[in-house]
Amino acid sequence: MSNAILLAHGDSRTFGTVLIAGFFANLVLDPWFLYGGLGLPPLGLAGIAWATVLIQGLGGVYLFGTVLRRGYIQIPKLLKWPQLRIYGEILHQGIPTAFNMMSIALGFFVSTYYLNSYGEVAVAAFGVGTRIEQMALLPALGLSSAIISIVGQNNGAGRMDRVHECVSLCIKFGLLLVTGASLILLIFATPLVRLFTTDPAVVDVGTSYIRIMAFIQWAYVMSFIHIGYLQAVKKPIYGFIESIIRKIILPVGIFHLLVTMVGIALTTFFLAMVAINIVMTAVTILYAQWVLRSSMKTEAI
Repeated sequence: MSNAILLAHGDSRTFGTVLIAGFFANLVLDPWFLYGGLGLPPLGLAGIAWATVLIQGLGGVYLFGTVLRRGYIQIPKLLKWPQLRIYGEILHQGIPTAFNMMSIALGFFVSTYYLNSYGEVAVAAFGVGTRIEQMALLPALGLSSAIISIVGQNNGAGRMDRVHECVSLCIKFGLLLVTGASLILLIFATPLVRLFTTDPAVVDVGTSYIRIMAFIQWAYVMSFIHIGYLQAVKKPIYGFIESIIRKIILPVGIFHLLVTMVGIALTTFFLAMVAINIVMTAVTILYAQWVLRSSMKTEAI
């Protein structure tokens, strides 16, 4: 919540600083809580969890204190009777986004379920590959967060010219960043996988997965940007529906047909994932651009 307030005021640095500080704090507290020392008994694996809870809690307190110190919110106003209309608008925006995130996790389980047909090596390689993909997509996620804040503010102010400019700039920089990331994935696929495992079979399958998925990183970026735009203009339900179709409905139908009934090879399974993502990205782009053009025409009138 505090980070959302800071982002709305154009401050993305504070949360980034908290994350970096939390990373280094974990480097110190994790082994201390795990093995004990300085009067603290060894807590085992539970110690790592407690260290994370402590760091996250301190980070949350710091962010909330920053929001209060800058006067973005006032405690007396928080104690007033809630305005149900505003709460309803927040829920209208937040609930679809929350279910969207949940569907992403469910989609991972769907893919893993069908990958079990190819053995433990395929599942392990998929797990490694998705972690590497997530790191490559971090810049795109940053653009997605930026577009929600900037477009949301300008849409509220009726400055559709700025909305259009923001979307265009995010697309340009997003594609530029993802091109570099995709080249890195293609060239260094094997060394990247070896950072996570030394099993030759997993490395081989993981390398194939990353090199195939490198060609659709642009699709993820375009989806993030356009869904972020739709959330910013108060159309969050599309992102939820799109994610359910992309991550659950289409994979269940297509993978069941191709894996259970046809018995396709593992590489073909990865290519089916590519096809699903490209189709859904195309639909997302067409819909979001239609909404954007419609809003520009409305402003012109």
